Amino acid sequence: MKEKDTAEGIAAAELASSIKRWASEGRDAPTFLMCTDCGRWVCPDCIGLCPIFPCHDSICAGCNPCGLWEPCGFHTAEDAVVSEKMKRGGM
Repeated sequence: MKEKDTAEGIAAAELASSIKRWASEGRDAPTFLMCTDCGRWVCPDCIGLCPIFPCHDSICAGCNPCGLWEPCGFHTAEDAVVSEKMKRGGM
């Protein structure tokens, strides 16, 4: 009796087939995130989002030395206030 004919061999072949089916479509979440300013891949602890709606660019600590959650270089702190009002429906 060949190994393929045993119940164990059949189960292993079915498992391998199902892994091949879903593994080709499944993707793990990336460990690192790309900074939209410089294009570097950095760890999640070293990247923040621009709080301006609808910008929300991912900016690394090197590109935004003022702070990870401060507006990106395209916006000012005043833009953040206006954006917050827009999100809340105040404008």
